[in-house]
Amino acid sequence: MVNMLKGNIKNKLENFLKKMNLKYFYDEDKGVFAVPFEIRGERVMISIIPGEKWIYVGSAIVNVKNLPPEVDREKLFALLLRETLYIPEVTYGLTDQGDIVVHAETATKAFEYKNFEIEFFSVVYGVQHFLENIATKFPIKTESKVLYI
Repeated sequence: MVNMLKGNIKNKLENFLKKMNLKYFYDEDKGVFAVPFEIRGERVMISIIPGEKWIYVGSAIVNVKNLPPEVDREKLFALLLRETLYIPEVTYGLTDQGDIVVHAETATKAFEYKNFEIEFFSVVYGVQHFLENIATKFPIKTESKVLYI
Protein backbone atom coordinates (compact mmCIF):
# COMPACT_ATOMS: atom_id res chain seq x y z
CA MET A 1 0.00 0.00 0.00
CA VAL A 2 2.77 2.46 0.92
CA ASN A 3 4.65 1.86 -2.35
CA MET A 4 1.44 2.41 -4.33
CA LEU A 5 0.72 5.54 -2.29
CA LYS A 6 4.21 6.89 -2.93
CA GLY A 7 3.87 6.05 -6.63
CA ASN A 8 0.58 7.92 -6.88
CA ILE A 9 2.00 10.89 -5.00
CA LYS A 10 5.14 10.85 -7.14
CA ASN A 11 3.02 10.93 -10.31
CA LYS A 12 0.85 13.72 -8.91
CA LEU A 13 3.91 15.74 -7.90
CA GLU A 14 5.41 15.37 -11.36
CA ASN A 15 2.14 16.55 -12.92
CA PHE A 16 1.85 19.49 -10.51
CA LEU A 17 5.44 20.61 -11.11
CA LYS A 18 4.92 20.41 -14.87
CA LYS A 19 1.68 22.40 -14.55
CA MET A 20 3.64 25.02 -12.59
CA ASN A 21 6.28 25.06 -15.40
CA LEU A 22 9.06 24.19 -12.94
CA LYS A 23 12.17 22.21 -13.78
CA TYR A 24 12.97 19.54 -11.26
CA PHE A 25 15.23 16.62 -10.51
CA TYR A 26 14.19 13.41 -8.80
CA ASP A 27 16.50 11.39 -6.56
CA GLU A 28 15.15 7.88 -7.07
CA ASP A 29 17.18 6.41 -4.19
CA LYS A 30 15.97 8.94 -1.62
CA GLY A 31 12.54 9.64 -3.15
CA VAL A 32 13.14 13.40 -3.07
CA PHE A 33 12.28 16.03 -5.68
CA ALA A 34 14.63 19.01 -6.02
CA VAL A 35 13.47 22.19 -7.72
CA PRO A 36 16.19 24.76 -8.47
CA PHE A 37 14.83 28.27 -8.05
CA GLU A 38 16.36 31.70 -8.44
CA ILE A 39 15.48 34.24 -5.75
CA ARG A 40 17.10 37.68 -5.71
CA GLY A 41 19.90 36.43 -7.91
CA GLU A 42 20.67 33.46 -5.67
CA ARG A 43 20.12 29.87 -6.74
CA VAL A 44 18.20 28.01 -4.06
CA MET A 45 16.96 24.46 -3.93
CA ILE A 46 13.38 23.68 -2.95
CA SER A 47 13.07 20.07 -1.82
CA ILE A 48 9.86 18.05 -1.89
CA ILE A 49 9.85 14.96 0.28
CA PRO A 50 6.74 12.78 -0.01
CA GLY A 51 5.89 10.65 3.00
CA GLU A 52 3.07 8.34 3.95
CA LYS A 53 1.02 10.98 5.79
CA TRP A 54 2.70 14.27 4.82
CA ILE A 55 4.38 15.89 1.86
CA TYR A 56 7.18 18.10 3.11
CA VAL A 57 8.35 21.12 1.08
CA GLY A 58 11.45 22.88 2.35
CA SER A 59 14.55 24.84 1.55
CA ALA A 60 17.80 24.87 3.51
CA ILE A 61 19.05 28.38 4.20
CA VAL A 62 22.22 27.85 6.24
CA ASN A 63 23.64 25.31 8.66
CA VAL A 64 24.13 26.74 12.16
CA LYS A 65 27.71 25.41 12.28
CA ASN A 66 28.47 27.72 9.32
CA LEU A 67 27.11 30.88 10.93
CA PRO A 68 29.90 33.44 11.41
CA PRO A 69 30.94 33.89 15.07
CA GLU A 70 29.69 37.49 15.06
CA VAL A 71 26.09 36.32 14.46
CA ASP A 72 24.12 36.57 17.70
CA ARG A 73 22.34 33.21 17.49
CA GLU A 74 19.84 34.06 20.21
CA LYS A 75 18.72 37.19 18.34
CA LEU A 76 18.62 35.30 15.02
CA PHE A 77 16.52 32.46 16.44
CA ALA A 78 14.21 34.90 18.23
CA LEU A 79 13.67 36.78 14.97
CA LEU A 80 12.95 33.54 13.10
CA LEU A 81 10.38 32.55 15.74
CA ARG A 82 8.68 35.96 15.53
CA GLU A 83 8.61 35.87 11.74
CA THR A 84 7.11 32.37 11.87
CA LEU A 85 4.30 33.72 14.04
CA TYR A 86 3.59 36.94 12.17
CA ILE A 87 4.02 35.97 8.50
CA PRO A 88 1.16 33.78 7.29
CA GLU A 89 2.17 30.53 5.58
CA VAL A 90 5.90 31.04 6.31
CA THR A 91 7.50 28.68 8.82
CA TYR A 92 11.17 28.63 9.74
CA GLY A 93 12.64 25.59 11.45
CA LEU A 94 15.78 23.70 12.39
CA THR A 95 16.59 20.17 11.23
CA ASP A 96 18.35 17.53 13.33
CA GLN A 97 21.39 18.17 11.11
CA GLY A 98 21.45 21.87 12.11
CA ASP A 99 20.03 23.36 8.93
CA ILE A 100 17.88 26.46 9.27
CA VAL A 101 15.04 25.86 6.83
CA VAL A 102 11.83 27.32 5.50
CA HIS A 103 9.21 24.58 5.32
CA ALA A 104 5.58 23.73 4.70
CA GLU A 105 3.63 20.51 4.78
CA THR A 106 0.57 19.15 3.05
CA ALA A 107 -1.32 16.11 4.31
CA THR A 108 -1.40 13.34 1.72
CA LYS A 109 -5.17 13.12 2.27
CA ALA A 110 -5.51 16.79 1.25
CA PHE A 111 -3.00 16.63 -1.58
CA GLU A 112 -4.54 18.72 -4.32
CA TYR A 113 -2.96 21.11 -6.79
CA LYS A 114 -4.02 24.41 -5.19
CA ASN A 115 -2.91 23.30 -1.70
CA PHE A 116 0.45 22.17 -3.03
CA GLU A 117 0.96 25.35 -5.05
CA ILE A 118 0.26 27.52 -1.98
CA GLU A 119 2.61 25.50 0.23
CA PHE A 120 5.35 25.43 -2.42
CA PHE A 121 5.27 29.18 -2.98
CA SER A 122 5.09 29.87 0.75
CA VAL A 123 8.53 28.25 0.97
CA VAL A 124 9.77 30.34 -1.97
CA TYR A 125 8.44 33.48 -0.28
CA GLY A 126 10.02 32.42 3.04
CA VAL A 127 13.45 32.21 1.39
CA GLN A 128 12.89 35.57 -0.30
CA HIS A 129 11.82 37.13 3.00
CA PHE A 130 14.91 35.69 4.70
CA LEU A 131 17.20 37.15 2.02
CA GLU A 132 15.54 40.56 2.07
CA ASN A 133 14.73 41.02 5.75
CA ILE A 134 16.79 38.66 7.91
CA ALA A 135 20.11 38.11 6.13
CA THR A 136 20.41 41.89 5.84
CA LYS A 137 20.45 42.15 9.67
CA PHE A 138 23.06 39.41 10.16
CA PRO A 139 26.22 38.61 8.19
CA ILE A 140 24.83 35.35 6.83
CA LYS A 141 25.80 33.68 3.58
CA THR A 142 23.07 31.29 2.52
CA GLU A 143 23.75 27.71 1.45
CA SER A 144 21.59 25.86 -1.02
CA LYS A 145 21.32 22.09 -1.01
CA VAL A 146 18.79 19.31 -1.34
CA LEU A 147 17.22 18.42 1.99
CA TYR A 148 17.04 14.84 3.15
CA ILE A 149 15.15 14.74 6.43
